[in-house]
Amino acid sequence: STTADATLAERLIADIVAARFAPGTPLREQEIATAYGVSRPTTREALRLAAQAGFVDINPFRGARIVEMSFEEFLDISVVLEGLY
Repeated sequence: STTADATLAERLIADIVAARFAPGTPLREQEIATAYGVSRPTTREALRLAAQAGFVDINPFRGARIVEMSFEEFLDISVVLEGLY
């Protein structure tokens, strides 16, 4: 079974891929926790996982935001994700 943070990371990545978040959009832990019905620690770990996958950029003291990428970069990441799932 998948952990709550991995499940949330997958949902966030799916929402990013579906363009529900614009590139560069800040991702605030509390807002995400509330919107997805999870705890802040779960949200923090999910953001870290989404960052490892290349969809989120995390800066200490500045928070997380959606990575801005070219269409070619997006296609490259999509191919990698297809291999994972």
